[in-house]
Parts: sequence; C-alpha cells; structure tokens
Amino acid sequence: MAFKLLMMAKSSLHLTCFCSGGSPSTFKKGTMANISLLAQDAIDVGALVSEVVSRCKAATDKRGKPVQKQKVELTTSMAEDVGVLIGDQQSLLQMLYHMVHNALKFTHQGKVTVGAMPSVDGVCVQLVVEDTGIGIHKENQERIFEVFQQEDASE
Repeated sequence: MAFKLLMMAKSSLHLTCFCSGGSPSTFKKGTMANISLLAQDAIDVGALVSEVVSRCKAATDKRGKPVQKQKVELTTSMAEDVGVLIGDQQSLLQMLYHMVHNALKFTHQGKVTVGAMPSVDGVCVQLVVEDTGIGIHKENQERIFEVFQQEDASE
C-alpha cells in the first residue's frame, strides 16, 4: 500500500495534504491547526528523504531492537527534477519519518521504498512510502487519517 504526501501551493499558503490510494482524503473541521503558523522553509526534498532514511535505519523499538528487520530492504526512488519546495520542514520531516517508521515496523520481509517525484502538472511534490508489509484493513483505511488513530497499537 502506498501513502502519498503532497505539498500543494494554494495562493501564498502551502498546505499539507494526506492522500491514500490516489484519492485525497479531506481534513475534517477542527482537525488541523491554523496553517499560517507553520514555518515557510525552503526544503531540499532529496536531503529530506535522505535524512528520514538515515534516521529510520538507526531507529530502535522499545526493546532496543532495530525497527528495520534483517529481511527488509530500505530503498529510495528519487526523480532528478524534484528540487525544492516551501513548507514547514520540521513538520514534513516528522510526518515522513513516522510513515517510513510505521512501514518498517509492519514489514517483516521484503522492501520499504521512500520516493519523491513532481506531480504531472508540476505544482506538487509527491512523497511516496511503499512497502510489502501487512497493509491496512479496508475498513480502517479512512479512520487512520483521523486525529490520534491507528490500526494496531501493539508497539
């Protein structure tokens, strides 16, 4: 299952939007803080992805064991022309880190790939996390985008 994180420009504000399976989920009223309070950093997308991958490779679970299992390959797939976007770098780093960390946590063998590419219209940057993990049950796919929700609370 792939999750796409899109950074979209609308007027002078840059909005963060989660998408699942290619169809945008909508933010529910009251679930997002005042977006004007977010930082407006110039973000090198390639460096951001590299930083997230580096942190995830070093991540350990509650027991001190590596989150990335021995039979799991963590790879990147970067388009050459992704470039720089404007947004809150710390928030984007944190969101992408959690997505990759979760992918590693629930993938016991196979691959987790983190990628970035420009959208077809060139307005957005798509950050994609794909894995060969257990996936998310169909009935939970919309719910996981609600505040403080997760499908599996085992760790």
